[in-house]
Amino acid sequence: MKRLTKVSKCRQKFPEVPGFKAEELEVSVEPYRLTITGKREAKKEEHKKGKTVYSERRAENLMRVIELPVEVDTAKVSATLKDGLLEFAMPKAVPARKIAIEKKAA
Repeated sequence: MKRLTKVSKCRQKFPEVPGFKAEELEVSVEPYRLTITGKREAKKEEHKKGKTVYSERRAENLMRVIELPVEVDTAKVSATLKDGLLEFAMPKAVPARKIAIEKKAA
C-alpha cells in the first residue's frame, strides 16, 4: 500500500516494508524519485548431541522506486519506520524564480 498525501507545503509518503528493520534499509532521494532498498539474512540451526540436524538460511531483498509528482527538497527529507510502515516527510522544492537585471549608468 502506497499513500501520498499533501500536507501544506510538504508531501508525505507511506510505503510498506514489512519485517525490515531501519538498519536493513537504505533510502535514496532525488528531486522526483524515492528509492528504497533493503536486504536481510537469517540463519537457523538445530543441534542434537553436538551434531547439526537442521540448518536453514534465508535472504530477502527489497527494492522500490517511487516516482514523485512534484520536485522535493532532497536536503530536508526525513523518514521514520514504525510497524513496517515508512513515513517520509518531503518538503516541496522552492521553484526557480526570475530575477530582474537592473541597468546601471556607466
